[in-house]
Amino acid sequence: MLTESISRAALLEEATASFADRFGGPARWIVAAPGRVNLIGDHTDYSGGLAMPLAIERYTILCAGPAEDSICAVSASEGAGRPIDIDTDPIENSDDWTRYLRGVAQGFRAAGVPVAPMNLYCHSNVPTGAGLSSSAALEVACGRLLEVAAGVGHDPERMVRICRLAEHEYAGVPCGYLDQFSITYAQAGHVMLFDSGTLTAEQIPYARSGAELMILDSRVKHALGQSEYPVRRRECRAAILTLGRELRDAPLTLLEEKLGSSHPLLFRRARHIVSENARVRSMATAIAENDLDAAGNLMYESHRSLAQDYEISCKEIDLIVDLLRDDTAQQVFGARMTGGGFGGAVIALTRTGTAEEIADRVAPAYRRQTGLDLACMTVSPQQGVQVIKGNPADV
Repeated sequence: MLTESISRAALLEEATASFADRFGGPARWIVAAPGRVNLIGDHTDYSGGLAMPLAIERYTILCAGPAEDSICAVSASEGAGRPIDIDTDPIENSDDWTRYLRGVAQGFRAAGVPVAPMNLYCHSNVPTGAGLSSSAALEVACGRLLEVAAGVGHDPERMVRICRLAEHEYAGVPCGYLDQFSITYAQAGHVMLFDSGTLTAEQIPYARSGAELMILDSRVKHALGQSEYPVRRRECRAAILTLGRELRDAPLTLLEEKLGSSHPLLFRRARHIVSENARVRSMATAIAENDLDAAGNLMYESHRSLAQDYEISCKEIDLIVDLLRDDTAQQVFGARMTGGGFGGAVIALTRTGTAEEIADRVAPAYRRQTGLDLACMTVSPQQGVQVIKGNPADV
């Protein structure tokens, strides 16, 4: 069965009521930032490559109002106790989720944007540890909130840069710009062809006839700061130095010549990046032509590359992809792991109206083999970060 998800309107209602209950009055500013999933193109963004992200209908809501002393934050999921003072509480003693707020606030201060004292309440239904950018949604929501509260104009380039830096310095994840960029610039009804080398994106209309997108959360949580993620980035950098050129424009023949026999590990890592960039370009064509079979095959190829050449999948994720591929009813066009890896979720391109049947087939088999409950949901391209409430002159 598909996992029921609270709507954004209901999430907003809960968040505003909880803010008022916690802080004794209505919020002055409210911002909503969506989660994000990659249709294809993972682990390419820190090598100047291509990806195809979209924002999804799972949201982080931040409600805030003026305070007297500093920024006090509380989370619906983690803040059952006292609010965390992110300006004065030692970071090592704080809940992990507030690290992202601290990083963004410090980044705005360093950029000369005043960060006023405020009370802040966070409410989110973006799954954590599933590769759906829960941390980036929190960062971008915080950045947009601080802009509105300070009464400065929206500067998306500055906000993306600061939010990415917060991920690096406060969470220890050396990510590229993909998550923060896509959550900031996403357009409803579109997927992005994102170029991390130029930090630009082409918005591609996504109104596919006959197909819908499905996410299957393995419930295996990844922790990117402590995982192999930083190792993969170092391996890609080593490949670039050995090749003497960036991976985004390196032909496979050069990889074979320079890395194939002398550096087999670096060769496999680089081959994933180069082949994944090619798959992203092909996916853009498949989407434009509504060639669902081609799109699905590209997704299966992407998963194979991530699992074998990049080695960031896990047995649970591979099992989900295998269960989806075992599709005698021809309901699944393609599937692949998505996100940072070592757990997280699978994204599948499925025939319209079959998601419930797919969930009913795959989830019991997954539970029998893993003991875990699979969370299944359908998603569609949504608008990026939005100001829900604030002074119109500031928005």
